[in-house]
Amino acid sequence: MSPETTVNGADFVSGQPIDNPFLPWKPGTTFTYTNADNTVIDTETVLSKTTKIAGVDTTVVLDEVKDAKTGQVLEHTLDHYAQDTNGNVWYFGEESKEFENGKLVSKDSWKAGIQGAEPGIIMEARPQVGDSYDQENAPGVGNSPHIAQDHAEVTSLAGSATVPAGHFTNLLVTLETSPLEPGAAENKYYSAGIGEVFGNDLVTGEQERLVSVSPGPVVAASPAQDSSQTQPTSAFHMAQAMASFGASSSGLGATVIMPQNDQQAEHLVSSHGHHP
Repeated sequence: MSPETTVNGADFVSGQPIDNPFLPWKPGTTFTYTNADNTVIDTETVLSKTTKIAGVDTTVVLDEVKDAKTGQVLEHTLDHYAQDTNGNVWYFGEESKEFENGKLVSKDSWKAGIQGAEPGIIMEARPQVGDSYDQENAPGVGNSPHIAQDHAEVTSLAGSATVPAGHFTNLLVTLETSPLEPGAAENKYYSAGIGEVFGNDLVTGEQERLVSVSPGPVVAASPAQDSSQTQPTSAFHMAQAMASFGASSSGLGATVIMPQNDQQAEHLVSSHGHHP
């Protein structure tokens, strides 16, 4: 059954961790992804920073996309999420910047409760095939078009995917669309205890493939941070990870996913095998 996508502040408790099985975002954890030809690196780091939006304390996730060769920042986004008492994870807004040759070329942002923007569900507590829900709904200013309006539908609970991190089965699969981009569609694959492992744009063929999940020091970032000056640490760590399993632009390998707890470790052992 699809949940209502009208937020109720009473459904959120301060300090509630995001521990949804399909989206376990523990502060200090970094998820590293690459595309099909390994030309870009996308790291998503769960920060210790929290922000109050529409009266709800949200967890901030830093999403940075870098050129794999130069380490130069291409995109820098701060996303805001919160989990309600039922286990649904909500998306409360974003602050996004895009760069070319180290220079800021565009930026967009929206936050729930401002200029008619509404939060949406990014992950259900108990997803079932056929469920559908709005992920975000942010009208533009004045007569301008919407700046964000995404929708998701659960299409399978038995998906599978092979990525640099290994072969995964029994995956939750969603289909994401947007009325702002008619015809656009993307499948995303989620593994219980880990999170998103694969994304596939059904129109462009672009992919997002999980390389590793690693715990690390709890970090915080300011929305005013100048991402063009960010050091290419993600590129360095990505190069190490790629070397560890001998991946190339034409092949897949395996790397180690660091479990966050005993339950995740048991899941990793039992739910998927790695490719040599």
